[in-house]
Amino acid sequence: MKSTEQQTANQAEQNPKQLHATGTGTPVRHVVVPGYPILLWMTYLLLASVVSLFMPQPIYADSSFFEAAVRQVYVFIIFGQLILWPMLCLSRKWQHRAALSLAAEALTMMVLAQVVIWPLYNVTRWPLQSIINIDFFLLACTVGVVGITALGVTVPGKTPRVLAMLACIVLVFFGPLLGMLRVFLALPLPRLADSLSPVLCVYRETSRVQDNPSPGSGFLTVVVAFGVLCWIIAFALESRSRR
Repeated sequence: MKSTEQQTANQAEQNPKQLHATGTGTPVRHVVVPGYPILLWMTYLLLASVVSLFMPQPIYADSSFFEAAVRQVYVFIIFGQLILWPMLCLSRKWQHRAALSLAAEALTMMVLAQVVIWPLYNVTRWPLQSIINIDFFLLACTVGVVGITALGVTVPGKTPRVLAMLACIVLVFFGPLLGMLRVFLALPLPRLADSLSPVLCVYRETSRVQDNPSPGSGFLTVVVAFGVLCWIIAFALESRSRR
């Protein structure tokens, strides 16, 4: 009996933060549950849909009016999920399991976004493949943002968080930035570079004039691989710091 109590006391001295306040010596198991950002995301989706779909419309509104509104909702989703959400995450204080919590939040947000993306497709005349392309582009960029944000949160200091936020912005506006360099600096960049953006993907896939080439799966594969690599590094750093 004494040996058991002595063993418990030694565990408490070595790792007091992982024991219950009851002193029983049972390790605390933190359950990763998406928190208040998910409630904010649901509110954001609702407001984006209301603002876009219920804005003043002409007396005789045709399908082009509703297509423009749906396109605006999609852009709102991209901006919220790839810019506002990482901004919120990088400004929060994380106590434990930041990498897992970010992955859980991103998965929940992506599922909730599908509830908005796919029903709105029914009020448009766009091809099904266009919505699939937009969805895959958003999913790939979300994986990239999750990895970048997790790495920025895990590495100590404010500078990694600032750099992570800048990386998320560059990821979203990568195509327009390259387009500006190609035009203003006369750089010999292919026109395909202008399409490397989730925002431009929405306008390209929903436009009846396909004047911009599709970036294909190569760019999305690189983004996903980079995001997964960053997330694994963040998870490893976090696991090492808890030892």
